[in-house]
Amino acid sequence: VLHVPIDFGEVEDRYQREPSDDMTPERIYERRWTLDVINRAITRLAAKYTASGRHALFVRLTPYLTGDEPQSYAALAASTGSSENALRQAVHRLRKEFRATLRETIAETVESGDDVDDELRYLLRVIAREP
Repeated sequence: VLHVPIDFGEVEDRYQREPSDDMTPERIYERRWTLDVINRAITRLAAKYTASGRHALFVRLTPYLTGDEPQSYAALAASTGSSENALRQAVHRLRKEFRATLRETIAETVESGDDVDDELRYLLRVIAREP
C-alpha cells in the first residue's frame, strides 16, 4: 500500500487563491437564455437589412449596437464616404429597429403581450450581472 502524505495547509492555501465563481447552474441558464434571445433578435435584424440591400451597412454599424464601438463616428463616416450626421442617424435607426425586433422576439417567448416589458426588464437584469 502506497501512502501519499497530504499537506492540508498547502491545499487550503491553494484553494484560497482560486478565483471565486458564483455562477450557479440557474445563473448560467439565465445568461445563456438571455444571450440567445438577443442573438435571435440581432439575426432577425441582420436578415431585414440584408433583404433591403443594406447588409454592408449593418455589418459596419453592429459594433455600435453591441457596445463595442471600435471607432469614432467621424472615422467611420470618413471610411464609408457618408457624413457623420448621416451615420449618427443610421445608428439611431438601427438601435430603434433593434429594440422593436427584440420586443418581437421576446413576445414569442411569453404567454401574453402584457408580459413583454417584464421579460425585457428581467433579461436586462440578467445581462447586467457580471458573468
